[in-house]
Amino acid sequence: MNEDKRREIAQLWAVAEMYYTLATTAKSHLDPTELKMTVDDFKKGCEGKSYLYKHTSLLYTVAHLTSGAIRLYSIEQRLNSERWKKYDAIKKLGKDKEVKKELEENIDGVIHFLLRHGVVHSETERHKKKAFEAMYDFFLTLSYELIFQAMAAARQSIKNDLDAKCLLQ
Repeated sequence: MNEDKRREIAQLWAVAEMYYTLATTAKSHLDPTELKMTVDDFKKGCEGKSYLYKHTSLLYTVAHLTSGAIRLYSIEQRLNSERWKKYDAIKKLGKDKEVKKELEENIDGVIHFLLRHGVVHSETERHKKKAFEAMYDFFLTLSYELIFQAMAAARQSIKNDLDAKCLLQ
């Protein structure tokens, strides 16, 4: 691997770690009931402006977590990791049930992809691709507690891979 790619991955990792730390610190200040909410619960609640202001801390916490997920996604893409290959295979599935089953079985390896898609993909793009629609529907069912658990596992797995390849030295 060339030095530019090594440096890019190290920078992406450093920023992912920074956002992960911000998210986990902010999480410790949340009301436990907020962590039990699903993404869909929060989405529906945000239709009312006062609800969003009431849950600003959750919004910031998830924004930090998602910002880190975007960097992890970029690392995975550049390394063409096994998690990336698994995610790519899921994207190509045609049936909602197959997508959901794969996501459930591999949540720790794909959560950062799902978080990234929640921010980056437009509504029209999501509706054009069957698997993205199924991924989005699945994502809405996740609790923030589960998202944090899966992100912790994904983060550790990616770190282990980077350490094994001596990319964080």
